[in-house]
Amino acid sequence: MSKTKTGKKVFLRIAAILEAILLCILMCACDNNSDDEEDDQMKTFKSNAEIVNKNGATAVVTYVIDDGAKATADIAKTMLSEFSLLNLTFAIKTQDFATLKTKETSDGKTEYVMQDGKYVYDINTSNYEYWKAILDLGRTEIVSHTHTHNFWGTNDDGGVFDYVDNSGQLHTSSEFPVGSTKKEIYASKQILQELFPSSLYPSQKAISMVEPGIGVKTSTATVGDKTVISYKPYYDQLIKQAINNGDYIGSRSTFQATGGFDSYVNTHKSLKKLEDRMNVKAFMILDKNAGDGISYWKSYIDAALDEGGWACFCIHNISPQPMNGHYILESQAEQLFAYTQSLGRDIWVANFTEAMLYYCEWSTAEVTSTYENDKITVVLTDRESKNEIYNVPLTVKITVPDSWTSAKAGEQTLSVSVDADGNRFVYVDIVPDSGAVEIVAAS
Repeated sequence: MSKTKTGKKVFLRIAAILEAILLCILMCACDNNSDDEEDDQMKTFKSNAEIVNKNGATAVVTYVIDDGAKATADIAKTMLSEFSLLNLTFAIKTQDFATLKTKETSDGKTEYVMQDGKYVYDINTSNYEYWKAILDLGRTEIVSHTHTHNFWGTNDDGGVFDYVDNSGQLHTSSEFPVGSTKKEIYASKQILQELFPSSLYPSQKAISMVEPGIGVKTSTATVGDKTVISYKPYYDQLIKQAINNGDYIGSRSTFQATGGFDSYVNTHKSLKKLEDRMNVKAFMILDKNAGDGISYWKSYIDAALDEGGWACFCIHNISPQPMNGHYILESQAEQLFAYTQSLGRDIWVANFTEAMLYYCEWSTAEVTSTYENDKITVVLTDRESKNEIYNVPLTVKITVPDSWTSAKAGEQTLSVSVDADGNRFVYVDIVPDSGAVEIVAAS
């Protein structure tokens, strides 16, 4: 082989080696630039955290069934099996489960038998077992509808009271035992806690109330030459006191506002921080206000979606066919529940007590998140003093770095989503005052 050909071969080999070396240098430079860009992103990234509705839902809907008609509850059971997202609250008068014992006092009055500061009662076994089976279904709760769902009197001294019904007729009550008004609130709470303990039914960990509409004038009324004092101020005073003392976490009114079938949800605090969404209108669903099909009822849900608020419904009877009193048809209930089911994760169909606990916690909650060493640390607190009651997990939306495709909080794997602004985020459920939660990228 000539020297010229040998030299050319060597030159070509050297050129190929140099080209490979140059290519490696360029690739390393690109990798370094990519790493540098990622490092710069990590240095500038700041995590943001905000509390949202449960599971990121746009709005909340609650279905409360008043008065405890078993025929309605039987229909509701089939609805629970049909609609997996449905939760139901039953407002029951505790007289259905228990009969309070009374005794005659030395001065000829009647009073309730108490033992160690508690009311003594006999259990109505069949009713108790029926409603226990309702709770055993899950996705249900029972709240107080007072003890008797009857007229309370205008003081707690017992005796006979005059009252005027909504048709303007004057009536005289039978004789009330001493303590008849307070027992409506406090005996009811005691019976629910004892017969349906939270150790067996977590939904019963806190007691809330649906106030009964009892068909009696709520303002002072005059019939002939007799003026009858309204019982409503005393009624409101006792309920407010029970809520402020923490005996009840809140209530929903059944008394109708002047504008129609609107009443309100009441708690122990003002919840203005949530942009008045807790000034919740509680709508009473009746056959006569169905509108075009169920469009009027659906409009309340749509309004809650528009406002990010809470639509709280009141149902009395669900019936296969028309009936007397407040009712809706079974076919209407099925359409309404199907509508909420169709909205999927946009709606949280909550039971009444959990929704109140959630919003009460949210109203005073503060959340912080910090990012350091490829880890996000989130701390959620609230100003509720009763952590054994106010311990519903709040859903927190937390932004994560663009490089994260999945994340973990402890052993829980979190899905990374992208919001309308292009930010990557995760949802994490956190119990307020439970300590720091650490979130890292999943490998």
